[in-house]
Amino acid sequence: LNYRMISLLFGIECMYMAGLRLMGFGHHTRWGWRGSRNSPSIGIAIAGFVLFLLGACGRICADFIKQAVNRQREYLADAMSTEFTRNPSALVGAFEAIQTHRTGGRVLHQNAGQIAQLFIVPPIGQLFSKASHPSLEKRIDRLKQMGAKYPDAPKRKVEASNPSNASGRPLIPEHSLLFVAQQALRNIPGPCWEAAHDKKNVLSLILALLVNSAPEEEQSIQESLASRHLNSDQLSVYHEYRRLLVSMPTSSALAIASICAPALKALDSSERKSTLDTLVAFIKADSEISLLEWSVLMIIEFELSDRSDSQRRIKRLRDVSDAVSKLSHAMLSRAELTTEHQRFALKTIEENTGIQLGDALLSPNFEELAHAVRSLRNLDDLPQQVLLKSWAPYAQHEATLLYETLEISFTR
Repeated sequence: LNYRMISLLFGIECMYMAGLRLMGFGHHTRWGWRGSRNSPSIGIAIAGFVLFLLGACGRICADFIKQAVNRQREYLADAMSTEFTRNPSALVGAFEAIQTHRTGGRVLHQNAGQIAQLFIVPPIGQLFSKASHPSLEKRIDRLKQMGAKYPDAPKRKVEASNPSNASGRPLIPEHSLLFVAQQALRNIPGPCWEAAHDKKNVLSLILALLVNSAPEEEQSIQESLASRHLNSDQLSVYHEYRRLLVSMPTSSALAIASICAPALKALDSSERKSTLDTLVAFIKADSEISLLEWSVLMIIEFELSDRSDSQRRIKRLRDVSDAVSKLSHAMLSRAELTTEHQRFALKTIEENTGIQLGDALLSPNFEELAHAVRSLRNLDDLPQQVLLKSWAPYAQHEATLLYETLEISFTR
């Protein structure tokens, strides 16, 4: 935008303001229209009206010019960034991430249009050539075309045989999933919520949760274990938590296990070991481990584990192909799919992950699944997201518990 264009736009604005003044509009004027000796003459009013019309038309054109210039500036900024970094795929990934948040970034204010040029994407809804920014789709397309000019550019870190199936976008929960999560948290009784953040009572709460989820014939065995591992104060609140959790739906069980994290992390090393040993003994006391018990144990184990940055991160899914295969089979076998749908799901996950899963579903036991989960915890963020996106469509029925357990273990 050169000085000549700036001067032209400024002149148009001056014509518009002068026309308003001459017509007796503008600021709070003292002039009147009828019977006042201070009224402007008819000739001045007509001249003002003509200037006003010319200025108004010019302002409309100037607005289109301003937005067009701003759109070209955005394209130029993308090109300069690509030339400087020689990595167009990185900017593509950033735009794809922004694209998922775009509707949540609207600025709901009457003057939002005045600062539109300061945003990466338009802060207000705009149509056609009035848009202050080019669409993200067009910017992504241009960047992908620029990628051919930089053959030495780093590739997108997506571990999948078909990149279009796993673009590396952040996993953004759908509104329906967020609603389910909010409902699960709302169903947690107030005293239980407080206990989840209290390291003195957190073990009592978790044991009460596990006993309530067990079959009635096995609850007596676990009751005796609770009496053995809890002191008198813990035992009294344990019975209170059991009463409060009776009517709580199963969907809130993992939410409780997850929000216990701060209290669990506040325990010292000996208390952590004792808590984990108690939970393992408690779960293995009955004849059979349920999926809910296993899920709670995996979440608690994850929260108590050492997750320092010094641990080696696994960057490729094929390095943990056995774990991916076992968990994929476990997910699909609990999703209650038809045989045809199972085959389709296996092929889809194979395409997304690049790992062969076979044609028939297997049924790994809980010990094998626990080993698989521990193996995948050291995956880099991007392959973890690829897995979660591949499994998400099949998180139904009992598979929901397994998926939520993996999601909690991956995304902390």
